[in-house]
Amino acid sequence: MPPRPPLEVYISGVLVGHLTDADGACSFAYINDPKVPRVSCALPWHKEPYPALHSAARAVIDGWLPEDRVRTAIARQLGVDSGNQYALLGHLGIDCAGAVQIVPAGTPLSNPAVRWLTDDELIEIVEALPRAPLGPRDELRVRASLAGAQGKLTVVIGGDRVGLPSGGEPSSHILKPQWRPGPDDPQWHDLVANEAFCMRLAAAAGLSAAHVTTRLVGQRPVLVIERFDRQHGKGGTRRTHQEDLGQASGIHPTMKYEDGGSASLARLAQTLPRTGAAPVQAFPALLDAITIAAAIGNADQHAKNLAVIYAPEGARLAPLYNLVSTMVYDDLSRVSALRVGGAAHVDEIGAEACIAEARSWGMPERLARERLRTSITSIHGAIDGVLLAAEHEGWATPIIEEIANLVRGWPKRAA
Repeated sequence: MPPRPPLEVYISGVLVGHLTDADGACSFAYINDPKVPRVSCALPWHKEPYPALHSAARAVIDGWLPEDRVRTAIARQLGVDSGNQYALLGHLGIDCAGAVQIVPAGTPLSNPAVRWLTDDELIEIVEALPRAPLGPRDELRVRASLAGAQGKLTVVIGGDRVGLPSGGEPSSHILKPQWRPGPDDPQWHDLVANEAFCMRLAAAAGLSAAHVTTRLVGQRPVLVIERFDRQHGKGGTRRTHQEDLGQASGIHPTMKYEDGGSASLARLAQTLPRTGAAPVQAFPALLDAITIAAAIGNADQHAKNLAVIYAPEGARLAPLYNLVSTMVYDDLSRVSALRVGGAAHVDEIGAEACIAEARSWGMPERLARERLRTSITSIHGAIDGVLLAAEHEGWATPIIEEIANLVRGWPKRAA
């Protein structure tokens, strides 16, 4: 069987390298120009290819693809093996996270178009996501790759219209429908309201967080997330390069937790300066991230739920995303995805644990205490305003009062 043609890898429209098929896995090679942008902090320019078994290359490449049941469902819909990186990226890579685009050699990088959906079409696609992540019909397939284990839909939103991008058109938003469990699945009720409250609380407290709203699609609540790796201007929507800190640290998605994995906050903090992010800004932002996670009771802030964005003004920690209170669900583990100051359970992560963690990165204790004190005051002060907004906008449920009470009790509840 003749070798399959390479896949071309672009960043912000610039060809930077090629992915070559190695029995479904991919080797990666930069083009012969050391000045091209890096696809990842973990993969510096190198004259020789990164082989398919190279651990950092595997972490970066698999990090461009969805995880778990979503990846399995997509592979089934495409008729390929879920472990086949080459086949999956050949179908989905034209709209990855950040500024990465991956297309078969010879394929036009950009022939942008948007197919605007009727209300009925949007309902059909959202309802079908668990079993058909690419859309229920071929003509509605979404050619996009978005990491994560929860079903999501990348769309373009223009005013009141929702459309599916194709031909390299950048998506502008992500839709995350309300979780509807099967008979054997965990009962994570009101997940959209949960995430909306936690994300809006972070933003209202002055922390950098992705902008979210909610809407009903049919009768199903949907979280609408504005992509922070897209910039909108007179010339249209532009991609901004980003990568999650698992990719930047060379940590494979299957190893994104500290227990049973290879991730840790110390390792992620050590990676940030290598991305070009200045510690004087990045470390306080990382402290904000662990502070809000502890306050809301989020035990699932793992290596892929933190990212760095390579903005024109320089690298920095990306806005917060995927903020959910896991403590409100009895069947979810209280073991923190990443230990904080030695504390292994989210119930144990208080102010002193956060300060100890920040000090371990090299952040001066005085600055850590000042930042933490300011964040706690701001988070507590923002609670009532977010609750009022939820009532006004129609997404208030009892779960957000439960989360609000958790936040009001932190950090004392962890003492």
